[in-house]
Amino acid sequence: MIRIGRRFVRWWTSLRLLGVVLLALAFLIGTLGYLNQFGLLNLQETPRQILADFYASVSVELAGIAIIILIVEALFQRRETDREKRQLILQLASSDSASALEAVRALRVRGWLRDGSVNKANLYAANLREANLQWASLREANLRQADLQGANLKYADLQDANLGDAKLQGADLKHADLQNANLMRADLQDANLADANLQGAVRTVFNLQGSSLY
Repeated sequence: MIRIGRRFVRWWTSLRLLGVVLLALAFLIGTLGYLNQFGLLNLQETPRQILADFYASVSVELAGIAIIILIVEALFQRRETDREKRQLILQLASSDSASALEAVRALRVRGWLRDGSVNKANLYAANLREANLQWASLREANLRQADLQGANLKYADLQDANLGDAKLQGADLKHADLQNANLMRADLQDANLADANLQGAVRTVFNLQGSSLY
């Protein structure tokens, strides 16, 4: 975050400097143009006349510069947002539980856990034990060998997800959408699958002992 802050300060300083330079050039060129048109005889009236001539155009020029700055800033912000999102998804795949859970929290706060940003993510062997993934959109995600023991996956969208060899002991999958999901050798001991959609799912599971399939 410190590195991002320093980069932003450098970018903003450079952009602000560019704006000042452009304004100075605009004023200089305008002044030279006026002097070229009216000569030096009207030098005493020059400041007043310059202001009068610039009155209508300066606001337009400033608005144009402001729009350019806002567009550049929006593009910069979008790039930084995409970079942050990719970083959090990579962190989500961590084998370190604390790091992965922090990524879950950050993604949820930003709304990226539900908007499809994590669809097709490679979360192979991720340590998501007891993670709050309620309403998460994980379509086509690779969760093979992931540790999801005790995880909250209520209403999660896991269509076409690969949960092969996943540890789902005690996981809450109530109302989860598991259509066409791969559950080969997944351990679902004591898992709650009440009202879950298992249509088309590969259900050769390793352990269903104590699980709820209501």
